[in-house]
Amino acid sequence: MPTAEFEHTPSERENMLRRMRGAKDLFYMLAREIGVHQFLEFAGLIGEYIIICEAAHREGIDFATDGKLPMRAHHAAYLAEKMDCIYGHAFAVDPELRRVFVRTFLGEP
Repeated sequence: MPTAEFEHTPSERENMLRRMRGAKDLFYMLAREIGVHQFLEFAGLIGEYIIICEAAHREGIDFATDGKLPMRAHHAAYLAEKMDCIYGHAFAVDPELRRVFVRTFLGEP
């Protein structure tokens, strides 16, 4: 648990969010130039992370310190959609690979 001396101020968090949005926009621009659709989908993952961090900030959560994000079902569904677009084929054709991913990511047997 972070102590008060390590927490970020609301102003610091707003600056982080502004810079995060700028980084996402730059990534998106470069990814479009590259032209690989699945690579471009990472901008969606980044953007959703920023949206969730913005919600945390509005709730007074220091997303940059404690990582406790107020994720909702629609966020999870969107992230799953992006992950499916990027990696879905590999997981669909190899059930063992899918099991390894789920077990490693979620800790399920």
